[in-house]
Amino acid sequence: MIQVYSTAATSTANMTVTWATTAVQRGTTATLAADNQTINLNAPGVYEVTVNGYGTTTAAGTFGLRLNGDGAAISRAASSMTTDAGEVGNATFSTLVAVNGTYASGTKAALTVTYTGGAGTITLVSTALTALAILGMSLSGSFWVFCLF
Repeated sequence: MIQVYSTAATSTANMTVTWATTAVQRGTTATLAADNQTINLNAPGVYEVTVNGYGTTTAAGTFGLRLNGDGAAISRAASSMTTDAGEVGNATFSTLVAVNGTYASGTKAALTVTYTGGAGTITLVSTALTALAILGMSLSGSFWVFCLF
């Protein structure tokens, strides 16, 4: 389990969020990399990832966040809202990520969060990640076998 967050960060479109604080980290299954942007999933399994953020944009546009796995956007893992200049926007989503050899790194994955809105300030953004089924995934040879049990 890991929870990371940042506060009061100046934002530009399509920037990778840098995590200023690690609030909770248990074990080594999920760790924050030295770049303070990448959360490494170090074991096969199913992980629940929750991302929550809010802030303001300097011009009318969108405030949004997207989860990436090994540099590619993860489908259904994004949220955004249209805002007026200076209006507070928020983006929240939760998704399951299965690490079972489908990522470029094999049985590991590197997760990042990208801010997808316009220029402004991210007041708070946080990510919480919990391993749901590491043992079952590591013992089964494929995802469909894992689902049977």
